Amino acid sequence: MSNLNIEEIYKVFNSLHEAEGCKQSAEVLFNSVLNQFNSFEVANQQNLLNFIAEEYSFFSGINGGFDKIQNIANTMLASDNLGNQTTALAVLTKVWLQIPLEGKEDKYKEFINMLFTKANDPNLVPHLRNMYSQCLHEINCVKPNSLNLPPQKLMEAANSNNVPSSFSQIAYETAGKSDELKDFLDKRFWSMSPLESVSFSPAFSPNYPAPPNDPLLLFNAISNGKVTKDTALSLIINPFSQFGTANTIYGFKSQYEFDGSTLFTPFDNDETIANKVSLLAHRISTIENTPILAKFTEKTTSPAIISSVFNLASRFPPNDIFNFYRRYYEKTESYDEQWIALFNQLDASTQDTLRCFLVSYPSRRSAAIALLSGQSGKVPISCIESLTKSDIKILEHFSRVCPSIIANKVHAKLLEFGAVKENTQTSSGFLSKPQLLSISSCVVETNSATKTKVLLDLLPTQSSLESPLYGACFRISCGNIFDHDESYVLPIIKGSCQIRFEMMPVRIESGQVVVTCEFTNEEGVPCSFTVGKINVEAHDLLSPSAADFKTAWSEGEESLAILNAKFQTVLAAMNKTVIGRSCEREEGRIQAVLQTPTGNNVAVVAVASGNQTVIHFRAPSMQLLTMIDEFVHKLEKQQ
Repeated sequence: MSNLNIEEIYKVFNSLHEAEGCKQSAEVLFNSVLNQFNSFEVANQQNLLNFIAEEYSFFSGINGGFDKIQNIANTMLASDNLGNQTTALAVLTKVWLQIPLEGKEDKYKEFINMLFTKANDPNLVPHLRNMYSQCLHEINCVKPNSLNLPPQKLMEAANSNNVPSSFSQIAYETAGKSDELKDFLDKRFWSMSPLESVSFSPAFSPNYPAPPNDPLLLFNAISNGKVTKDTALSLIINPFSQFGTANTIYGFKSQYEFDGSTLFTPFDNDETIANKVSLLAHRISTIENTPILAKFTEKTTSPAIISSVFNLASRFPPNDIFNFYRRYYEKTESYDEQWIALFNQLDASTQDTLRCFLVSYPSRRSAAIALLSGQSGKVPISCIESLTKSDIKILEHFSRVCPSIIANKVHAKLLEFGAVKENTQTSSGFLSKPQLLSISSCVVETNSATKTKVLLDLLPTQSSLESPLYGACFRISCGNIFDHDESYVLPIIKGSCQIRFEMMPVRIESGQVVVTCEFTNEEGVPCSFTVGKINVEAHDLLSPSAADFKTAWSEGEESLAILNAKFQTVLAAMNKTVIGRSCEREEGRIQAVLQTPTGNNVAVVAVASGNQTVIHFRAPSMQLLTMIDEFVHKLEKQQ
């Protein structure tokens, strides 16, 4: 027989309760719905499935009907459509309430466990979680004692849910009045609806003769210290709280201090998050331990969360402020406006200390403004390039406190922005100078795959400098070895000095990098000179690896080198290298696992053999094997 169309199906359902009764067989109606189910619109799917559940007694005689309904409902329950999920949940509950459990005990137990698990799932929307617990309550009312959920387990679930649930009502109906239930109701009184509070009467009566969840009553109760932190938390998180309830608690931020891991939910909007942040402890650990705040450096973070983090940071104690800058400043250049606002809110002593940190970032506008707003003129001349037209007052201030070093850069900026009328710039670009400082010693050390330190000791090429170098900015080129050029700034140089760079290696090869210096002389003229060149060996870019030696030794190709030097002599040379910093030592033997900038592992074993030393090494490529071979033979030549 052909299927009924959608209009005919609705007419048959409407006729089920008419005086004439239904003139269509249950099987034809049931199959017409199921055979065309996927072709129906979503609203019709939900309506028809609900009709079948409501009139299940009419369809109960169909062979396999229960399993077919269950399969369709489970499919809808797994969809992303909230309407489908709520419909499917209601349908499954209605059907289970109408069928005998004989022979279906295992499936019924699985259904009850599914309802209980989903009702406690924090990743579900609160409305759906509440509905899962309501279905359990309905089942308990129709089929008492069939849930097999101990009251203790129900109360644990009720306490762990900050959204309304029916667990406490089920526990009350199952085990009656208890001290645990009383404690729960006292704590949750403020976040219960009037209907919920009535369901426990007369065994439990409210503390106040007024409907719970009322902002005015709540304000008076908090003022009198009658609302605990746990109760306040349940009100803030509860999506069904009355309008204005959460805002009432936000007004008592000094009275409550919450943990970020429990305060936020996956369903908070930006405004809610901003309000909740105000309730957190004013410590950097708050950001680190709260996942939604710890991700504020990501590009997809909303402006409201970013502002909330910086507002929280503005109330940090000095030590936490310094840590906040150290951990997040370098990787949040796009947040310069927020960094500027934060710096301006700090006290003078904290600002002075932070300038010592910010001097390493002269190209950042926020650092430039912080440095140039200080009382000392000894700042990197490159800061001036970071400023915009909105920073004219900073430039004018800087020209007053230290006019000798702004003759070219500052005046050019003021001219560009129209702050001065005459061009009094004495020269364009940098005045080239002969080498004033030379490299007396150089240390290149890589401690991780992402960080190579270059430490240079500089001496004047003559017995002394004729005049100080102001705002000296040293730059080291990246060549083909490092990710980008790096700079290091010294406010003033009068003689010998030490500079250091931190670079990110990108490949393992030998190369040469150039160090230059830009500075301003006493007449305010910007000058530059080449300090010298540094030879970076490939092995300088190897770093200690956390990989297991056995695993590293099982990968790649093996090679062998025999050095005509005693083991102790070779070991003394290795101790000055990355091998010595990371090796495991035994009598007459050492082993180490090293890492390249690209993440490959190199395993090295050195063994004493009479007056010789045998070195085995493994690497994933011939290039690395050749590089290690050259490295170990250089150790032999150093003796």
